[in-house]
Amino acid sequence: ANPAVSGDNVIRTTDGGRSWQLVEGPFPEYRSCVAFLPNGWLIAVGRTGTDISLLGDVWEKVDSTGFYTLSSSGAPTGCWAAGPQGKVAKLIFSN
Repeated sequence: ANPAVSGDNVIRTTDGGRSWQLVEGPFPEYRSCVAFLPNGWLIAVGRTGTDISLLGDVWEKVDSTGFYTLSSSGAPTGCWAAGPQGKVAKLIFSN
């Protein structure tokens, strides 16, 4: 993956992974990890910020803090994120 490239970088499945469709952008920034929360939200993180989406086709940037990975571990409205220099944070979202 090349974090400097931002086009055509989101795909989605609606059949459990049997087929995938490219989601039309714009998606201006690369994200390195996406997690599905049990409340139906998707959260994506990358070195330039955090985005959320309800269906995976429209994304909204909610923060510019950089993280590299996520773990939702079944929490209904939040997850853990880890980033550069050992940064760890609990991200909590409400509908």
